[in-house]
Amino acid sequence: MDADILAGVFAGVDQCIGAASTAGRHIDPKALIYMAMWINMSGPPDKLLVWLRGGDPGMPGVPTLAER
Repeated sequence: MDADILAGVFAGVDQCIGAASTAGRHIDPKALIYMAMWINMSGPPDKLLVWLRGGDPGMPGVPTLAER
């Protein structure tokens, strides 16, 4: 069971790295740890992927990366 959970977390982190790379962005290693914890607690990184691609994740107070 733990191996399945960890595999899902790693898959989500890989998706985040891919989304950032495709958008021409880099994720600091420290941020990857936070992303892994978020994915572990919240499930698939749907909103995070939208944000990494430059979209609006629909979270009040969170600017899009294009606005930064």
